[in-house]
Amino acid sequence: MSQRGGQDWLDTELNDLDTGPERKEKHKVKKPLGRRKLATLKKDSEGEADEIIKRLTDLGHITEIVAELKSGKEATAYVARGPRGSILVKLYRELEARSFKNDAIYREGQTILDERARKAMQSRSLKGLAMLQMGWVTAEYAHLWKLWNAGLSVPEPLVGPSPFDYEKTTPAVLMRLIGTEDAPAPRLSDAVLTPTQARSAWEQSLNGMAHLLRLGYVHGDYSTYNLLWQLDSQHADSELQAEEDENDMQHTDMTNTKIQNEEEGTVVIIDFPQLTTRQNPNFAQLLRRDADSLSMSFRRHGIQTSGEATLKEVQKRALGPAPTPRLVLP
Repeated sequence: MSQRGGQDWLDTELNDLDTGPERKEKHKVKKPLGRRKLATLKKDSEGEADEIIKRLTDLGHITEIVAELKSGKEATAYVARGPRGSILVKLYRELEARSFKNDAIYREGQTILDERARKAMQSRSLKGLAMLQMGWVTAEYAHLWKLWNAGLSVPEPLVGPSPFDYEKTTPAVLMRLIGTEDAPAPRLSDAVLTPTQARSAWEQSLNGMAHLLRLGYVHGDYSTYNLLWQLDSQHADSELQAEEDENDMQHTDMTNTKIQNEEEGTVVIIDFPQLTTRQNPNFAQLLRRDADSLSMSFRRHGIQTSGEATLKEVQKRALGPAPTPRLVLP
């Protein structure tokens, strides 16, 4: 889970996993770029016919797939619609839920009651890989619910909070889309920020890491590659966006760009399967590594702070007030 340079945030090398000819072909769809009209996006007909997508539809979680957002070696992210609005469907591929090569550092301190299960995971048998996949997916749901309820800036999980509910969606994780359907929020690693926005994003990122630490967690891969930048205007319902002809769309885009350049935004933390607790003997090491990764990844935004200074600041802020918990209605 180390910093991955310019790679896709869903893209992790599976160096120790050979799926051979059984690997499924990638869905060939266009990706949403900028503020392109939804009409220009080719729907993922293959994805809609997929067994997992069909199951999610039958369960009533989604009604249609709008487009493929990102595709990596471990998962594909789809923009979908459902009864609760715009949805991000993070669909892990069969037996490829994670790059299992270095996952042991995150699993240390976890209790595996079934000895046969433990041996299967260690041997990387088909059963063991399937169990690992289930573990990573259910962990992401559980962490999302814990952090969302605690008031942290994370995507809202749309299945659960009972494990009985979200185990039915495996190997997919469903959460509320950050941004709009035609303009999903970018990662901070890809966003172009003004100095004022960069400082705001940095402060919010420090607070987010401190909030995790206060709860006894370390992210395990905390950097601008796993932090989204959502402009305040993106909170508006995408269904209210007016239909425009192509010339009006181009003019609007130019106008919006000038306005949004100085617009405030919100940092949203993503990607939680590797989240670990103080029970992990590697906790301090992972915390220090996250501080280093955060400080290094923010240099492209003009923030020059050492990992050591970042760690001290995060530890200081962790002693401060916690965010207001969310009220989750039944």
